[in-house]
Amino acid sequence: MLDLKAPAGSGVTPFASAPVGAAFASPAFTPGEQTLFLSVQHPGAASGEGTPQVSSWPHLPGSTAPRSALVAVRG
Repeated sequence: MLDLKAPAGSGVTPFASAPVGAAFASPAFTPGEQTLFLSVQHPGAASGEGTPQVSSWPHLPGSTAPRSALVAVRG
């Protein structure tokens, strides 16, 4: 979040972070701009073949395989 009325360098506030190894993509707001949708891509992705996954978010009960997801952030 960026507060344009704050003094220079002091108006930046993080409001969300992706799981380890993931990236947010395809941000989209609802028409009233009350909800932000973010796609969570490749959570737990390792840097190369043979390296262990770095996250298991989100996973199904009994599984540790990470899954892509859609997240809604409401304001």
